Amino acid sequence: MRAMNNIECTYILRELSSLCGKHFSKIQKIANDTYRMKIGDEHILIQLPLRLGIAKYISESGEPDNFVQHTKKLLHNQRLLSVSQHSGDRIILFEFEKNKLICELFSKGNILILDEENKILNAIREESWKDRSTFRGNTYSPPPSNFASGIRISLSDKYIIVCLLKLPLGKEYAKELLSRSSIDEKTPGNSLS
Repeated sequence: MRAMNNIECTYILRELSSLCGKHFSKIQKIANDTYRMKIGDEHILIQLPLRLGIAKYISESGEPDNFVQHTKKLLHNQRLLSVSQHSGDRIILFEFEKNKLICELFSKGNILILDEENKILNAIREESWKDRSTFRGNTYSPPPSNFASGIRISLSDKYIIVCLLKLPLGKEYAKELLSRSSIDEKTPGNSLS
């Protein structure tokens, strides 16, 4: 199964925004890197790092882990205030009355719980990179976004499809754009106006 891309994350926000004003009731681990969260009457399936969305068919849950137990206590009966996407990236932010739940749908994926000052209270994966870490007690910072700073692609002598893959669209959408524009994928990028 392929992972959701940035555009699909943006689209799923429309569906998730209907949950605003409803209360968190539970989170369960279904399998490795697969979680089910219940807000109001809706179940949200989070399959790291592939997808996130409202689920109609619910699998049986597995054994609760430390992340699930701690998250249940932190978010118990909190009302969802908003759902947003960070800088057009594959980062979905659920803002509750006292805490935030962040789903990172890239690399190995992660779910983090933050306090009001964006301190990490709980995370599935505690990792460190040169520009950020996801350890408890640290202030959460998302990875740097190419999308937020403005998109610039240079149309080189490479195939146009290669140039377009620098955009946060995903290969399927880049191909569809070219198809609808009647442009061959192997057209050199710098030959287009």
